[in-house]
Amino acid sequence: MAMQTTGNNADVTIQSNGTGSKTKLLSTTSLELTAPALTLTGTTTNTGSFTVNGNTVLNGNVTITGTQATVNAAQLNVEDPVVILNSGETGLGVTNGTSGIQFARGQLGSYQLVFKEADQSLQFGPVGSTLAMADKNWAATTFVAKNSTDTLGNLTVTGSLSAGSFSGPLTGNVTGHASLDLPLTGGTLTGPLTATGFSGPLTGAVTGNVTGHASLDLPLTGGTLTGPLTATGFSGPLTGAVTGNASTATTLQTARTINGVSFNGSSNITVPAAAGTLTGATLTSGVTASSLTSVGTLTSLTTSGAANIGTNLTVGGNLVVNGTTTTINAATLDVADLNITVAKNATTAAAANGAGLTVAGANATFNYASANDSWNSNKKLSATSFSGPLTGNVTGHASLDLPLTGGTLTGPLTATGFSGSGAGLTGTASSLAAGSITGQANSATITATSANTANTIVLRDAIGNFSAGTMTAIASQAIYADLAEMYVSDSQYEPGTVLVFGGSKEVTTTETFADVAVAGVVSTAPAYLMNKDQQDAVAVALRGKVPVKVIGAVEKGDLLVTSAIAGYARSVRKDASYPIATFAKALESDASDGMKVITAVII
Repeated sequence: MAMQTTGNNADVTIQSNGTGSKTKLLSTTSLELTAPALTLTGTTTNTGSFTVNGNTVLNGNVTITGTQATVNAAQLNVEDPVVILNSGETGLGVTNGTSGIQFARGQLGSYQLVFKEADQSLQFGPVGSTLAMADKNWAATTFVAKNSTDTLGNLTVTGSLSAGSFSGPLTGNVTGHASLDLPLTGGTLTGPLTATGFSGPLTGAVTGNVTGHASLDLPLTGGTLTGPLTATGFSGPLTGAVTGNASTATTLQTARTINGVSFNGSSNITVPAAAGTLTGATLTSGVTASSLTSVGTLTSLTTSGAANIGTNLTVGGNLVVNGTTTTINAATLDVADLNITVAKNATTAAAANGAGLTVAGANATFNYASANDSWNSNKKLSATSFSGPLTGNVTGHASLDLPLTGGTLTGPLTATGFSGSGAGLTGTASSLAAGSITGQANSATITATSANTANTIVLRDAIGNFSAGTMTAIASQAIYADLAEMYVSDSQYEPGTVLVFGGSKEVTTTETFADVAVAGVVSTAPAYLMNKDQQDAVAVALRGKVPVKVIGAVEKGDLLVTSAIAGYARSVRKDASYPIATFAKALESDASDGMKVITAVII
């Protein structure tokens, strides 16, 4: 909408009358008033941004209720004689703590000139680190500017203070050249202090070098003199430690005796060092190496290093060696003792295992073996005779008191003759050279073989077997207990496993209780094995005493049948209800419920 007038004195009036009436100019974006001169009469309130591009003259008061007023003018001129800060304060003092002016310094830290309510001081300095410019007592006096001749009251300076002269007492450190009206009370004088002279006592510590000629009214009381003190002479007592050389002291006033030799300091002396007069616990290596040739009788001797004895050594008491190796390089070792003990600290045979003798070079050993409680030698043992049982190989010529019991004779056995039936000779004889054999059953040539050969002595092969046709005997005996036969199995089973007829092969395991197809038990070591050459088979005990896997409690004499656990038997006590399924009787009792192995007889 455009509202426009033309011509001279053509006014446009927008007016609202009545109590509470207002004339409002509203815009959702901006409101522009353009004129060579714009006059606003009355109280003007602006709730948004207000921009004036030309000069602005305010004939009334200006109230800014915002949080910040920014003046971007190059220069701010204020005609008022007083600028009030913290206006509108209603509390006791400056409740904000400080009030003042802050000076921005660009990239450097800002400074503040503020009034601090806590101690009512005027402070200046970096923001957050301002220092009081004066306390209240100082503020009551007159501040004296530089080069003023007026008198200052109390003045405390934390930095440097320079002046042509000072009168009155000075406290603190004074450096540089000062014309002082002594005496000074308190404080410390640092740097050189030069004076034409001193009169009266000096109290306190005087440190540093005192140069030039000083006329001192001695004695000094208190304090400490440090550095060289030179004087033409001293009179009276000197107390305290005096260090350095005295140019006039040539002898001791009273001579002293050192190990029987008088000494007054006028010349060098030689002090004898007789062994009887020596004290202390240590002789230096130089004394030992240069002059100590005999020590007489030692009641005890401890060395931390090697000890070399050039001649004979006689030990009247016991000789204890705590090292790990004792080496004796003598050509001959003579021992008068009747017994030599090795492995002395061993308390059991196992702890003494390996004790003995070793011959270096030949690598020959003669050691004790605890496993079989015997002496073992890794070399041949020769003697003119032996008594008692001999084990191991015996070679050479031996005079034997036959029969030998235990052990094995290996190698050729040569004798001028044998007597007896030969029942005491066991084992394999590869050759017999004898002048005569008495008690021979026939006169056949002694030739032995493991093959099935007529008129030939039976010789076992490398694994103890031999072949024969028909064997006729009145009775035979076996070391093992059961009769077994080889059956093809669907898997390899360990001894004691209960098997039944069935599966993919001839025998297998079962999980059926009291299975009537029971075959027997895998044999541990059968006394007689039938069908021994059967491949992929196990030996099943059909009769006799064998170990059997059992689960559950069992008593001696109980009947055994297959269990629901594959490969295990179970006791049915003396219940005869399973005649076909019963395959063994227990020979042991075991009340535990778990799996176990007992001895049973296959029936």
